[in-house]
Formats: sequence, C-alpha cells, structure tokens
Amino acid sequence: MEFQRLDTLLGRLRQRAIATAPSPLQQVRDVWVEVVGAVVAQKTRPTSVQRQTLRVATESPTWAQNLSFERHRILDRLNATTGLELTDIRFSSGRWRETPLPPPPLDSDLQRQAWAAHPSQAGGAATTRSLWRPCPRCGVAAPPGELQRWSCCSLCVRLDWADPVPPESR
Repeated sequence: MEFQRLDTLLGRLRQRAIATAPSPLQQVRDVWVEVVGAVVAQKTRPTSVQRQTLRVATESPTWAQNLSFERHRILDRLNATTGLELTDIRFSSGRWRETPLPPPPLDSDLQRQAWAAHPSQAGGAATTRSLWRPCPRCGVAAPPGELQRWSCCSLCVRLDWADPVPPESR
C-alpha cells in the first residue's frame, strides 16, 4: 500500500462530495410542493438559481404578479427548509411553455390535506351521499361543507361569481 499526502486525499474527498451534492435548484425542487402548497406548485416551476436568486416560471402573468407579493414569505420558508441563502425570487410566465413538467407527487400527504380542507369535503361527508342535502336555490344535492360555507351548492356560487347581478334582482 502506497501512502498519499493528506491534502491530496482531502482534495479527492471534496471533489467527490461536490459531485454528489444536489444543486441548489434540485434542493428547491425537492421541497417546492411542501413550501408553496399543492395548488401553487401546479401553476409554477422553479427553473434556475443564479446569484442567489431563484427564478420561477408561472402559468400566467397573473400568477407571477400574485406570487411576487408573497415572495418574502416563500423565500423565508425555502431558506429555512433547504438551508440555502437565497436573496430573492423572480416570477415570470415567459419560460412556462419551455420548462418541462416535473413528475407529479404520487398521492402525497399535502394533496390529501388540501383535499380534506376543501368545502365539499368538510366533515368527511363527501363520500357519504346520504348526508348530502338539497341546495336551497337549485335543489341539487350538495355536500354539507359547501352548504355550510356558501349557503348554496358550488354550482350556484360559481354562477354568482360569473354574474355580478344578485339572484334576488333577476
């Protein structure tokens, strides 16, 4: 066995560690759904990290603008979760189409939690149709969570949001 200099061995170990360490972008992608939530993660894709600034492609300019207002909160959570020292996040819809879709998380806890919090799932009654009650406006059976939250079914709420004229004035 031949002896080698300590600095040579340490240099090789350092190179091996650098080669196997995940990139900052990969670290961000690994925790992205956890940090921003399942809904936002579907509309966004981290694309690069340059000079401590994360660049994120968004589905539309509206998403980019809304998320830019939340960038400090997202940045704090990313830095705390990954240990990175990112200084800013830039959201843009410009690279949305050219950025490949990440593989969807398979039945993640976050998706289950988000779905359990949905109004149609409130009280766990969505799967038990016998607990559904008729909507007071249209008569269609609706989950109790929707009736509790909006006083009508989600279809009637959607019609109200699309048409600003109150139903009483029609």
